[in-house]
Amino acid sequence: MADRARRAVLHAVAAAVKDRPLPPPPAPRPPSPALTLADFAERFMHTLMVDGGVHGTLQVVRGVEEAGEAVSGIVGGRPVVAWPSELTGRVAEARQWAEAHCLSEGVGIVEALALVAETGSLLLALTEETTPWSTALLPPVQIALARASSLVSSLEEGLWRASEAGAPHVILVAGPSRTADVEKTLVVPAHGPRELHLVVLLD
Repeated sequence: MADRARRAVLHAVAAAVKDRPLPPPPAPRPPSPALTLADFAERFMHTLMVDGGVHGTLQVVRGVEEAGEAVSGIVGGRPVVAWPSELTGRVAEARQWAEAHCLSEGVGIVEALALVAETGSLLLALTEETTPWSTALLPPVQIALARASSLVSSLEEGLWRASEAGAPHVILVAGPSRTADVEKTLVVPAHGPRELHLVVLLD
């Protein structure tokens, strides 16, 4: 019965649009202006400012050793879970902790595929095996590592980079978690990371 009703609905929709001309394609977006790391930094810091507070940091460092010191200063003595990548492996001696432990007090370390200058956001590429969603979304404190060469001017460029990398899923991170779903009242944090710390390595 349900299948028959579904076919009837699809047939009605097909009949209704059969002779209707297709809408014109959208006009191409003009090329994005070349934006700098300073442009990104300004927008990124703005995403961290919520309800009168700053919920994270941005540090630009000159090498792996400085990056490791920056990460250690943020982590302190808290447990760590990290994506296994060349950059995270060189910067932090990250131990793989049980996911439930990190939910309440841990630090998640991820590597950004791209820094999107026009929005001040981070683009993370996700896979089930090596870059799981849980590390990016569950720990209350998130540290993102990125190389300065990963800077892109526009979101389109970032998504193109993700496509070239073969990433099946991506997340755009713009500051700490927040929501205004209930009576349009902003709540920070809502779920996920309460703090977002970005360490950019100049290369």
